[in-house]
Amino acid sequence: MTSTMSLVANGTVVMIVDDDLDLRSCLAEVLEMEGYEARPVRSADVAWAELAGGAKPAAIVLDQWIAGMSSGEFVRRLRTSAFADIPVLMLSGAPAARKLAQDLDAILRKPVETTTLVRAVDKLIGAKRRPPVRAPSSDAAMRQVAWLVPATA
Repeated sequence: MTSTMSLVANGTVVMIVDDDLDLRSCLAEVLEMEGYEARPVRSADVAWAELAGGAKPAAIVLDQWIAGMSSGEFVRRLRTSAFADIPVLMLSGAPAARKLAQDLDAILRKPVETTTLVRAVDKLIGAKRRPPVRAPSSDAAMRQVAWLVPATA
């Protein structure tokens, strides 16, 4: 991974806030394969500290149910701060995310297909990513993502 400063200049950093290490890692690998620079963090507290320390991601993918600072508190803080313009995509396994809908830029219900995630991030950020890296179909990361984030029928 590159330093935060060069990623800020590139405009392609996507911060992934999720307390599930496996899912966070898989989401990061999917976004990186599609040309984004993923910045996975384990909690909203860590995400907030990184923002306060100078990180400026192009978008934030936020799990609804996280340990520590709640996703709702994180979004409220974000929207009343100097970071209010950063788009937030929430991943939710429950309809409760609708309560925050006015402060979110997008909501995706889990499980989410990887192509749906990438399209949503593309829409939030625009064309600010590197060309995709095409991995062989037998890539272990994609098998893991397919298992953790199954397609809905």
